Amino acid sequence: MEERKNYMDRLAEALTRRKVQLDRDILPKALEQYRVQVTAVKAIRSNLLQKGFLHDDAYKYDSKMTEIELPETSPYGENEKPMVIGSRLSHYQAMLGFLDNYYRFDSEFLIPKRIAKLVALNGTFMWKDFTATTKDANTRGLFDIVQSFYGAADPISIGLVRDSLQYLVKAHEVISTALKSLSVFHRERYKLLIRQHALDGLDETTVDVNNPEVALDAMKKNFSENAKGHPFYSELATVVLREDFSANAEKLRAAILREFEESSAPKRCRGAMRNPHAVLLSGFRSLGATSSHFHTALEKIRFNEELVTQSEATFFSKVVLAFLKAFNIQTRSKDVEIVVVDPATQIQKKECVNVELFQKELARCVKLYRGFVSPDTPIHEKLMALKDEQLFELLFKHVAEAHTLVKQLAGLDEYYKTVRSDVRAKIKGVKIEVTTITTSVTKANKCRAEYASQLEEQKHMKRLGVARA
Repeated sequence: MEERKNYMDRLAEALTRRKVQLDRDILPKALEQYRVQVTAVKAIRSNLLQKGFLHDDAYKYDSKMTEIELPETSPYGENEKPMVIGSRLSHYQAMLGFLDNYYRFDSEFLIPKRIAKLVALNGTFMWKDFTATTKDANTRGLFDIVQSFYGAADPISIGLVRDSLQYLVKAHEVISTALKSLSVFHRERYKLLIRQHALDGLDETTVDVNNPEVALDAMKKNFSENAKGHPFYSELATVVLREDFSANAEKLRAAILREFEESSAPKRCRGAMRNPHAVLLSGFRSLGATSSHFHTALEKIRFNEELVTQSEATFFSKVVLAFLKAFNIQTRSKDVEIVVVDPATQIQKKECVNVELFQKELARCVKLYRGFVSPDTPIHEKLMALKDEQLFELLFKHVAEAHTLVKQLAGLDEYYKTVRSDVRAKIKGVKIEVTTITTSVTKANKCRAEYASQLEEQKHMKRLGVARA
C-alpha cells in the first residue's frame, strides 16, 4: 500500500512537470509546424493550380464550425484525379488554417478526442510515404500529379514544390512526436485518476489480475461515486491492475517513471557546459544556414518587384525610362510602406522600405552569412581569429540584423499580396523562407544567450571563490 502511495506521489509530480513542458515548449512548437504545413501546402496547391494540374475547388468551412471536418480519403476513379485531389488538398489546407485560428495548443484543450482528430487529419496525405508505391489513395494521386508537374514546370516552381514537400515531412515528424507525448500524458493522468478514486477496498488478496472482472466491477462502482463526470475506461483500468497488483508491478511502474524522467531531462546537464568558443561558432553556423534561404527570398523579391513595376508602367513612363537610360541618368528608387510585426509582442507598425536598398542589403547579408560557413573565405578566416568577446558582440549584431531583415521580408510579402488581382496570381511568396530563416536565427540567438549565461555564471562562481573544473 505504501509503495503504491509513493508511486502515485511521484507520478503526480512527473505529470506536473510534463504538463509544463507540453504547454510551454512541445505544443507551441507543434503549432508552429502546423503553420509551416499551411504555407507549404498553399505553395504546392497554388503552383499545381497555375499549371492546370489541379481543378480549383476552394473549400470554405462554415464560420460557425467549432471542430475539424476531416477530408475524404476514399478511393476515386483515375479520370476524377485532378478534381478529387484538388478538392481534398483544398479541404486539407483549410483545416490546417482552422487549427491555427481556432485551436488552442495546450494540454487542457487538446483532449484525447481532439488528439484523435489531429492524428486523422495528419493522415489525409502521407508525406513520409510520398511515393508511387504508397497504398494511400490521396497520397498516390497527389504524387502522380506532382510528377506530371515536374515534367512541365520551370525550375524555380519545381524547386519550390520539392522544398515544400520536404518541409511537410519534417513538420509531420515534429507534430507526431508532440501528439504522442501528449497522448502518453493524458493516458497516465487518467490512470492516476483511477488510482485515486477507484481502488478503495482492493489489495493483493482481492485482485486476480488474470481474471479482473470482479475487480473491474468494484472499480467502476467506486469511480462512478468518487469521480462523477468522468467516464470509466475498462481497458485502462485493467492496465492499472497489472501495474499495481501483478508479479512484475514494480518493473512496470518504474518504466513509466523512467519514461517521464528521460523525456523531461534537459538535453545537456548543468555540470557539462559546452565550450564557450564552440557555442559562439555554433551561433554563426546557424546564421550561415540562412544564406541560401535569404538568397531564394531575394530572387523572389526581385521577380515580384519587376512584375509589379511592369504592371504599373504606362507608355509615357516607359518613354521617360528609356530616355533616362540612354543618357545614363539615375532613376529614383522606389519606397513602399509595409507593416512589420514584432514577433515577441505581435505589435504591428508601419515602416517605409526602399526596395532597391533593401535588395542590396539582402545581397550583402547573403554573401556575408555564406562566408560564416565557408572555410576558404576571408570572412571565415577573420571569424576564426577573433576572441570570444569580439565574437559575442558580432553575433549579437548580426542576429539583430537578421531579425530586422526577416520582419521586413514578411512585410514585403504581405505588401505584394495587395497588388492587382491579375498580377497577384503571379507573385511569389516568401513565407516558407521567412519561417525557415526565423528558426535558424532563433537558434543563433539561443547560442548568444547561452554564452552570456555561461559568462555570468563564471563571474558568479568567481565572486563566490569557486573554480569550475
